[in-house]
Order: sequence, then structure tokens, then C-alpha cells
Amino acid sequence: MTSRETNVYQTTSSKLPTNVYQRKPSTVLTTSSKLPVTMMPRETNVYQTTSSKCLNQKCTCEAASFYDAQTDTCLPKKAFNSTCTTDIECQTTSSKCLNQKCTCEAASFYDAQPDKCLPKKAFNSTCTTDIECQTTSSKCLNQKCTCEAASFYDAQTDKCLPKQAFNSTCTTNIECQTTSSKCLNQKCTCEASSYHDAQADKCLPKKAFNSTCTTDIECQTTSSKCLNQKCTCEAASYHDAQADKCLPKKAFNSTCTTDIECQTASSKCLNQKCTCEAASYHDSQSDTCLPKKAFNSTCTTHIECQTTSSKCLNQKCTCETTSFHDFQADTCLPRPGPGQACSDSKPCLYDNSVCQGTCQCPANMFQDDATKSCKNMFSDWEATKCASVPAHSSWMPPETDVLTQ
Repeated sequence: MTSRETNVYQTTSSKLPTNVYQRKPSTVLTTSSKLPVTMMPRETNVYQTTSSKCLNQKCTCEAASFYDAQTDTCLPKKAFNSTCTTDIECQTTSSKCLNQKCTCEAASFYDAQPDKCLPKKAFNSTCTTDIECQTTSSKCLNQKCTCEAASFYDAQTDKCLPKQAFNSTCTTNIECQTTSSKCLNQKCTCEASSYHDAQADKCLPKKAFNSTCTTDIECQTTSSKCLNQKCTCEAASYHDAQADKCLPKKAFNSTCTTDIECQTASSKCLNQKCTCEAASYHDSQSDTCLPKKAFNSTCTTHIECQTTSSKCLNQKCTCETTSFHDFQADTCLPRPGPGQACSDSKPCLYDNSVCQGTCQCPANMFQDDATKSCKNMFSDWEATKCASVPAHSSWMPPETDVLTQ
């Protein structure tokens, strides 16, 4: 070998690899020639790409680095969320370079402990953080991927959507925002046995009849109202406890079972009829039972008069001419006829009759039953002459001297 040769290996056929680094040569002697031979120092890295390795018989970068073709260098991979240009730059397992950031794809989440992008978890799956949950807008609550209280799970879109306000259109109960509300007839509303408390935005149980209330909707009884802060029936209706309903009151003289069913003011259910008590009468104009009027009071109809058997005559509550007023019993009793017991308070029926323990016609009068009176014998005889004397009469014409006529 000459000193000009660049192949410093002893074997004449060997050549220097093209990627060997140029180092200062050292001189050695060959066994045959006894001449000095120039040798390159021994090299362990004989690869062109900076920081590359021979792995699996390939010149490549280690797992923690990536190949930068522009500089022909193995550069350290970039941490999660770092700036990047291609996927291979990203250190995190299964991460991608999206929008120039090392990140996870939409269907996966970043797990910092193993530095991996893992598949997101389905709705209702076990979780530890929100980012693990696949469903859009879902949260990790009580270690479950679920929706927040103000939203509901839409399985079709796999999203947590805002709940619907009271009375809004809906398809299922879970869509309704109001507590305890239901989706009835495609509306978010309360069930029949509850009402909507707008302040609390809740469906609360309706209140029983006669309970304290503030609005009509709180009252459970059908057709009831909140009157004077009580769940009750309107004046024209009554509470049917069996059906728990407010039903229309019944007119005067209608069939009934209890007083509250009767429409007429102060009326009662007597003998299963809506009527007035004995001491009152029905004023049809005001539809009221009014107190009956005392004897001799002003009146317009017979029913107004309190005294038994009295009549409204000449706009006065009085007895008929054939009866008299018994003040003690407050009743009109028949007047006694001829021969019947009488007194100052129990006057005789026949006109002109006198009470002498019994009712009698005076001595100069006769009893006329046809007119219910005592008639004068002479004046009536003169007027009637040969008028027939009643067979039952005790009267006889005065004696006359027929022989002189």
C-alpha cells in the first residue's frame, strides 16, 4: 500500500463505507510487509441520519423521536397539545396533528397517565372525568357519563340537549324541564292530579277541597275555585264529596239529599225536596226563603202569612170571615155556629148572633142558615110576606085576630 491510498484496511478488496465519519488516521504495521499501515479509528455510529438508530435492521428513529426529512434528523416527538405539522411528530399514542396541534380525534380522549388517546365512553358508562364521555355536552356525574339536570339525552343524535320549558312541544317525558312534569299530548305539562308552580317550576300535588290556596289551578276538586284563599265551590254550585266535584245547585222544589244541594237561599232539603222551612216562605223573585209575616202584617200572597190557615186579604195577613184568630195558637179556627160554645175570643159565625155560653140568635131574630145570619123577624117577615119559613126555624109569625080581617 502506498501512503496515498484512502483504503486503509489490510484486505485489499475492502472499501471504506460511504457514510463513515472522517477521523484522524493511526499508523500500524502489517505482518507481511513490515510497513506501517494507516487505520481509521473504530466507529459505532455509521449512519447518515442524525440521531437515527439501526432498529430491526433498519436505519430509523427511536420511538420517542420522529424523522424530519428536511434536516435528515431524528427529532424528539412533541408532547400533547404542542404545535405540529404532521401526525408523526406527536408523542401521544394514537394522537393526531389536527389544526396544527398534537391532539386526540373527536371520538377519543386524552389519558395523561399513559399519555394515550383512548376511545370515548358511551352514554351511561363509568368515567372519572368529563373528557372521557362520548355523548355531546355530556358530563361525568357520579362516575357516569350522563346529561346535566337541565338537559336530556337524545339517543338519535347522541347529544345532551336543553330540556323543554313548561307547555313546550315534546315527544318523551325526559325532554321536559319542569320537575315531575310529563309529556302529555305532545306537551310538557303536569298530570291531572298536580298543578304547575311557576315560581318553583314544579308540578305539585293539587290541594283537597277546603284547603288553603292562592290560585284556581291548585285546587283538586273538579270545577272548584280558589275563593278567599280556600279551594271551594262557587255560590251557584255545591261540593259532591263522593265524586269530588262542584255540581250546579238544584232549583226550588227539586229532588235532593242534603241542604247544600239547594240553590234557593236559606232553603233546606226536607223530605228529599229543596224547600223552605215551616217558618219561612219562598220569594220567587229573589229565590230566597224569607221569614213568614205575623198576623195582620202587610202581604202580597197567602204563602207569606205565618198564622196557620190565614190568608192575604186586602194585602193583610188575616183570617177568612168564617174563622177567627186564636192568638195563643196563632191559627185561624172556624167560628162556632148556633148552639156551639163561644167566648169573647171565640166569636160566633152567624151575623147578629150573640154569645151566651153558646151562639144564639136574639129573641126577636131567627136563624137563617142560608145566609149564616140571625134575621129580624118583623122586618124580614114584612119584606117577604108569604116567604117560606125554613122547616128547621123555631120562629112563628105573631098572633093576629084573623076573625077581624
